[in-house]
Amino acid sequence: NGGNAARLSILKQLRILFRSKVFTYTSFALCSLFFVVTGIQVWITKYLEKAVRADYGTIIWMFTLTSATAPTLGVFFGGWLCERLGGYRGEEGLARSSKLVCCFALLAVGSAAPAGFYRDLNTIIALIWLLLFWGAGILPLATGLILSSVPVSLRSFSSAVSMFMYNMLGYALGTILPGFLQTKIQENYNV
Repeated sequence: NGGNAARLSILKQLRILFRSKVFTYTSFALCSLFFVVTGIQVWITKYLEKAVRADYGTIIWMFTLTSATAPTLGVFFGGWLCERLGGYRGEEGLARSSKLVCCFALLAVGSAAPAGFYRDLNTIIALIWLLLFWGAGILPLATGLILSSVPVSLRSFSSAVSMFMYNMLGYALGTILPGFLQTKIQENYNV
């Protein structure tokens, strides 16, 4: 119950959470997802303008449309499909949801990987749309896996810990690390 968790120290609660491999691996996987998505959101306009030499106005409206529709539809689709296949109920439901997360992740990576090899704006935007769609489809599944992998009394705490991880290792690092690396490369190679 909730009272038991409140009596545990934060360190003990963290130990319980990180003993759960599902909580740990899924939280870090979502950190990497948010790292990639944030990096795309911050750097895509500059990349498309400089490397692809696309018109800035066209980039803005295409990426705005992409980033508004793909994640929204992906979250709905992921939640709908998970529920349609039986949700998280029991061991079978958790296993099925885990496999679906892996399938969506492979589809996201398969969409993203070729994007850097194209110089056509429409193709790149279509691939980014697919990446954002499949990545967003992971969210309801992974969130359910995280919450179902920890004791009920620690669900609020696990949600807070995972949100902290997403913000620090995903969103923040997705803006800071690429910028830092770009600066270092420019300094070392006089680019």
